[in-house]
Amino acid sequence: MDKIAQLRHYHSAYNTALLLYRVFEEAEVSDLIVLYERLEKQLKVLTDPLSEEWPRKERLFRHMFQMRNNLFKHGLKSNSVDDARDIVFFDMPALADYLLADG
Repeated sequence: MDKIAQLRHYHSAYNTALLLYRVFEEAEVSDLIVLYERLEKQLKVLTDPLSEEWPRKERLFRHMFQMRNNLFKHGLKSNSVDDARDIVFFDMPALADYLLADG
């Protein structure tokens, strides 16, 4: 994927993460799952080529795993509001920095 396509894809993923964070408190768990699944697919496309070279990849997917666990297994959203926040304000900006600096 070339740089422009990569950044467009990042922008789309970030917008999904931001929407997920914005509606987290008010949305039903089923609606959050739909947004979560969209974000998960978008992030997979972005981060799979990075393998383990991006040092923050593990943190991003730890937040995603916790959110998946809370939403899918337990139907709890209150336990993942911090994960949604960390993805938007820490993990995704760090990914943008990495993508812009790489190559």
